[in-house]
Amino acid sequence: MTNETRNVPELRFHGFENEWEEKKLGDIGKVSMNKRIYKSETSSHNDIPFFKISTFGKEADTYITKDKFEEYKQKYPYPNKGDILISASGSIGKTIEYNGEKAYYQDSNIVWLDHNNEVLNIFLKYFYLVINWSGVEGTTIKRLYNKNILNSIINFPSVKEQQKIGNFFSKLDQQIELEEQKLELLEQQKKGYMQKIFSKELRFKDKNDKCYSDWKEMTIKEVANLTTGKSKKNENTGKYIIMDMGTVTKNGTMLTHKSTPYENDLLNKGDLVMPKDDIGGGHIIGRTVFIPESNKYVLGDHVYRLEIKNCNSLFLHYYINSDVVNHSLKRKVTGSAQLGLNRKSVEEELIKIPSLEEQGKIGIFFNKIENLIELQTNKIVQLKQHKKGFLQKMFV
Repeated sequence: MTNETRNVPELRFHGFENEWEEKKLGDIGKVSMNKRIYKSETSSHNDIPFFKISTFGKEADTYITKDKFEEYKQKYPYPNKGDILISASGSIGKTIEYNGEKAYYQDSNIVWLDHNNEVLNIFLKYFYLVINWSGVEGTTIKRLYNKNILNSIINFPSVKEQQKIGNFFSKLDQQIELEEQKLELLEQQKKGYMQKIFSKELRFKDKNDKCYSDWKEMTIKEVANLTTGKSKKNENTGKYIIMDMGTVTKNGTMLTHKSTPYENDLLNKGDLVMPKDDIGGGHIIGRTVFIPESNKYVLGDHVYRLEIKNCNSLFLHYYINSDVVNHSLKRKVTGSAQLGLNRKSVEEELIKIPSLEEQGKIGIFFNKIENLIELQTNKIVQLKQHKKGFLQKMFV
């Protein structure tokens, strides 16, 4: 028999051959939830965190008293350590493993399957990542009702195989978490160096081990010509990448998602692109991205092109993105819903510039850190893609 005619996954651990059993979740358990907590019973400063759907998986912003927690924990359903909590509204199906901490959860919006020993929680944790919830497909439903959960189909192997599957994904998650911690460390190191270098607390030295000359105060206009571009139609088969407001991240890195066959407003290597408009929190306005090569990128709308003169482009890119300059630019932003940064405000921004040689060293230094960050980010993306592939192949 082939896997297409047997109830088995495409990828399996050696030594397991029996077919998986198929049941409804309602056949192995029931939906449970905490007792309802009313708003009048909560505060912003009590002992026990109370998680609503808006704070599920985040930091709690509401609390209940320890006495109320102990009373309700004894009288009403409460999850056991290892139970998998499910969001039943909002981002439906989002899951979190309950680790035994003292906490309370919003009734009906956060639930769990109180089940028998046929299925292990460590298996359920990863099964929920691939489950097709009954009655939800193809709808605009914003809630996962108890019937949706209980009528959903689960295929599962022996407890021994469940444990192996759960352990495999648990180790993969630990590896992803470790790599994410490494990425966070690199980003913190970059931030720390930016603070120290651009405040001149930390200086590079010349070949004679002496500090370079003092930094000179100038305006951005003295080191860059600012121009704007026009809106360009996105054509996915285009040769040139469109650089507009959506291509700049809050970290000053580049996103590319639009292209055009037309070379109007062609950018050169070393140009900087800065969003002059933004919405919401204003995280990208005043940031810059560095154009790494010529004849590949064109200027779109809602951004400035900074053509650099008498300055190192990489240095200026990192300097503008540092808190020293970027916070100053953000104070010049106008508007509330639609934010704007006018050209004069950018051109008149005061900056301090070191010698060209020191600029070059600073630019190269931060570029090396960014390359490490990019490599680490790609490593995490690849691990998550591997996990996604294994999930598709190791469950029925």
